[in-house]
Amino acid sequence: MPEDNPGQDNDKYYQRALERLYRKAQEEEKIKSLMRQLLDPDAYERMMNIKASNEDLYMQFANLLIQLVQANQIKGKISDPQLKGLLERLTNRPDTKINIKHK
Repeated sequence: MPEDNPGQDNDKYYQRALERLYRKAQEEEKIKSLMRQLLDPDAYERMMNIKASNEDLYMQFANLLIQLVQANQIKGKISDPQLKGLLERLTNRPDTKINIKHK
């Protein structure tokens, strides 16, 4: 009767997890490289600050920038003021007004 090795299943699980982490790291490095090419140094620094504070917003914004470049809507490097304008449009939320009525 063959001896079961319960540790083998754990090894496969960890191997798959490591592969996923490796692919994610490669994808992140590819995006950072593209950001370095698309943005001037100040704008790149702002993007890295966004990444540090809000990973989801960073990914959404990086994908938007990549789409704009692929659609030839952006030519040349993006400056920090241009980046701020794009970011403002992306995150524009209407002001909520709270009315308090006293009785």
